[in-house]
Amino acid sequence: MMVDSADGELSVLKFKRGQIKSQVTRFKTFLSNFDAHSDVLDLEVRLQTLERGTLEEFNDIQSKIEALQNQIIQKLPRLNLPEFHGNYEQWMGFIDTFSSLIDRNTQINTFSSLIDRNTQITEIEKFYYLKSCLKGEAAQVVQSVDISSINYKIVLQMLKDRYENKKLIIHSHVKAIFDLYPVKNESHVQLRKLLDTFNKNVRALAALEQPTDTWDTLLIYLLSSKLDLTSKREYEDEVSKINKPKIGDLTDFISKRWQLLETIESKNKVKHAEKTFTHLTSNISCSFCSKSHLNFNCDKFLQMSVTDRINEIKQKKLCLNCLRPGHIQKECFLQMSVTDRINEIKQKKLCLNCLRPGHIQKECKSGNCKQCGKRHNSLIHSQQTSINTSNPPHDNAKNVNYKGITVLSHLTRTFYENTRPTQRFKNLERKLQRDNSLKSSYADFLREYEALGHMTNIIPPDNDSNAQYYLPHHCVLKDSTTTKLRVVFDASCKTTTGFSLKQMENFWKQEEIIPVNESVKQTTNECEEHFLKPHTRDSNGRYNVSLPFKDNQSKNNRVFFKRDAKAVRALHQTAVDNESDPRITNIVKQDFYMDDLITGTDTLTLTDALYIKGKITDVLQDGCFPLRKWRSNDKRVLAGGNTNNECEYTITDKQNTKTLGLLWRSDTDTLSYSVNLDFEVQITKRNVLSAISKIFDPLGLISPVTIRAKLIMQYLWQAKVGWDEPLPEDIYKSWQQFQRQLTALNNLSIPRQVTLKEFLNIELHGFCDASERAYGACVYIRTTHQNGSHNVTLLCAKSRVAPLKRVTLPRLELCGAVLLTRLINTVSKNISIQFNKRKFWCDSTTVLSWIAAGPTSWKTFVANRVAEILESSTVKEWHHVNSEANPADIVSRGSNPEHISLQTAWWHGPEFLSLDSEHWPIQRQISTPPVVDEEARKSITLTFAIYNNELDNLIDKFSDFFKLQRVVAFVLRFPHNSNPKCITRLKGALSHEELNKSTLKGALSHEELNKSTLTLVKIAQESSFLSEINLLRQGKQLPRGSKTRKAVLSLDPFIDDNGFLRVGGRLRNSEAPYDAKHQLLLPSNHN
Repeated sequence: MMVDSADGELSVLKFKRGQIKSQVTRFKTFLSNFDAHSDVLDLEVRLQTLERGTLEEFNDIQSKIEALQNQIIQKLPRLNLPEFHGNYEQWMGFIDTFSSLIDRNTQINTFSSLIDRNTQITEIEKFYYLKSCLKGEAAQVVQSVDISSINYKIVLQMLKDRYENKKLIIHSHVKAIFDLYPVKNESHVQLRKLLDTFNKNVRALAALEQPTDTWDTLLIYLLSSKLDLTSKREYEDEVSKINKPKIGDLTDFISKRWQLLETIESKNKVKHAEKTFTHLTSNISCSFCSKSHLNFNCDKFLQMSVTDRINEIKQKKLCLNCLRPGHIQKECFLQMSVTDRINEIKQKKLCLNCLRPGHIQKECKSGNCKQCGKRHNSLIHSQQTSINTSNPPHDNAKNVNYKGITVLSHLTRTFYENTRPTQRFKNLERKLQRDNSLKSSYADFLREYEALGHMTNIIPPDNDSNAQYYLPHHCVLKDSTTTKLRVVFDASCKTTTGFSLKQMENFWKQEEIIPVNESVKQTTNECEEHFLKPHTRDSNGRYNVSLPFKDNQSKNNRVFFKRDAKAVRALHQTAVDNESDPRITNIVKQDFYMDDLITGTDTLTLTDALYIKGKITDVLQDGCFPLRKWRSNDKRVLAGGNTNNECEYTITDKQNTKTLGLLWRSDTDTLSYSVNLDFEVQITKRNVLSAISKIFDPLGLISPVTIRAKLIMQYLWQAKVGWDEPLPEDIYKSWQQFQRQLTALNNLSIPRQVTLKEFLNIELHGFCDASERAYGACVYIRTTHQNGSHNVTLLCAKSRVAPLKRVTLPRLELCGAVLLTRLINTVSKNISIQFNKRKFWCDSTTVLSWIAAGPTSWKTFVANRVAEILESSTVKEWHHVNSEANPADIVSRGSNPEHISLQTAWWHGPEFLSLDSEHWPIQRQISTPPVVDEEARKSITLTFAIYNNELDNLIDKFSDFFKLQRVVAFVLRFPHNSNPKCITRLKGALSHEELNKSTLKGALSHEELNKSTLTLVKIAQESSFLSEINLLRQGKQLPRGSKTRKAVLSLDPFIDDNGFLRVGGRLRNSEAPYDAKHQLLLPSNHN
């Protein structure tokens, strides 16, 4: 700004100086034409004008010009303004620097101008500079304010109100001291960084008038706890001589410590010699046919006779045993015994385990032997050694006797039926043999299983042709429960049919449900013992058996496990068997999630609630599904229980019941969260993922918080941090701060009821938004009471992190719209409410334009997503909302756990939803974007110039010109010898006199080859320069058009007597041969 101002002032001064020079020039001209008789009076007037100060004004202007020129020449480097990203710790330094550069001084480009210049910057220029300094979160504070001279002081005050919070600034500095990154190893770099960060924050606190001089004990503890073990031990040894150590003593120690380590490390640096490694990759090549396969797999070699094979092997100098070069049959490694192999390996200094050089067996990382468990390679066992000999395998020999067929059939069936379960059972047996305590617990569980009637001893008949499914099992250990060991059956193991029991579950898979009931009264309970009541039919149980568990004391007994095929299938059948009451049938089919029944009624009396409770209890009791653990938000429902049910009992109101991972307090009818994290464990990527997994949010009610956790995990993936490695310092601090705030989620209390008791109208409103890091959607239920009031409540939400591959913001906004469509479809499917209206809100006009234009107008990415959106919604249901009123903006940008409870717009939607519809944002007609839109599908029009010639196909079939030349020559010979009239089809390549020649025979002559070449030239010319040839034949000039036509026109082409296009120009006057002066014109890109 300052350089431009000086240049402008210099231009003005030069203009004034020019005006003075013009006056002097005009006076000089007047004197040269002066007439002493008539111009005396005019001369006196002009002299008075010059004497009034023209000369002094000229000298003054010239001095200013010289001063400005010197000032512009002697410029110092540019002084850049600071940037502010919204960090409280940086606010004081930023505002002081900005004020000194902008408000107190006026120009900002050079130090000299700061001292010498005193011209004031306008308010609007200050506003512009201020806005250019703000980045990130700070820029969003002033984003909605227009740039004007009036708003500068308003914006400055807004920033001061936001960030000039002395309390928060002090807290941020104190937090930075607590969050100092610990020093892991002795490193002068880490120690220096630790000390600099500590001093910076302590000095900042002192500048904020905090009594840091009285904090020695606290600061010493905090700083010393971040030192490595060696440094801390030496400091404790040194400070033991001081009675009352000060923080200055510790900082001086750390300063001397890192200087000492830097000196030692610089002296002990070892210059490693550069090593060059060459990696050679040899491709497999057959010695007989040079193809990429091994010698003994060569078809050419296999087709030879035995004698020819031996001769070929000797000729190639290959081994007769392994068909490999480099050795003879006597030295072949494959013929050695185990002892000889070991000796050969030791002689060549190879590893006995992996047969590779460079290390010994103890240092080998290739694993143990699979056969015996010792540290050697599995191939050493002779019975497992695979040898490829020169004789190829043959499967011509077959056993044709009946007994052989029977044995083969039995072995094949046994292999395919028992291989996988048997192998897994052997692994289980080996595991139990190594751990007697585990084996004892495993057996105790199975005995209890049998005592409960869930397992039966079965000895199947020998001739059982019915299908059997063997179900492998394993144990799961969990210290947090009373039953530490539990046997789990693997239903994912496939049978000989290619299907598993788990795949068959899809026929009776439960529907996804939303665990928030819209009814007034809600009742929850669960089926006793997780559907393990022994009520299964024998005919079905036999298809769910596992491998026998053999005990050493009863080896001959085979124990099979029998259970129901699927609990959901049995539950579904129980509902079907009691179709007398459709309401109860639907509740059993739809309101069960695993073993939890979540149902309710929207009536104001207890009649329906008590009826549902009693009827469901009786129906499920008949199907051997006794209900227990009753819980309701109305105590009168629990009081009216069925006293005849021995399994029934209730839970007190003081207990929080888990409902699909959410805590439900029935006395207040509210939902809450329980986040229990271990703050003592080391922060690694594995522990971060484990902590994130503990935040269970099936409804997405705290999606602004969980998206922050997802983004931290994405940063870890981008940083390529190992699972058990320490986190980078910036991510470490971010996660530590986020983890400490997660406990604030335990204070959330969310009303379960999302509708009013008496409503006239109910609507579903969904919002979507996206940022550069994430996108999300949220859905609200809007109910209108009979008195005309409106209630808006958050129902559910979802969030997604942006992909690692960069995607444009409009595309992310479109992904958010797709997510909103899917979320509303799920809500409409799982909530038994008939909504009067559905409205989709988006703040991106680009996305709304894409939806309005339909999928056919856009590229694949946009078209597919627009098509999915329009499958479940209409264009009229989509509306525009301002970004400031869009609650989905919160989920796309994230929120701290401490602030989520204060986000009113998140829990109750934008303010206009609480008003009547006439107060909603005015919707303008969505216009289709212009065709220049980068996502618009481009229409491509191709224009072909097709030239048909009988010889065109030949040109495409050959890549060698000389071969093509000879083929065309033979083609031309045929019509010449058979029917001379056919020669006219060749476009005049041969003259009429040549038709009278004798029949052509034998080898091709030079003339035939030359004529073949001319024919190919004519084909190329007429396929590439057809329009030019036609114009020249008509005697017209070639027009100036494309680059190709310009290139042809510059050669001054003409057509010779034989119809060929040749090059003209000034060479026609030379004495060179005709073909040299006028060469044949050929296209540069012809096939």
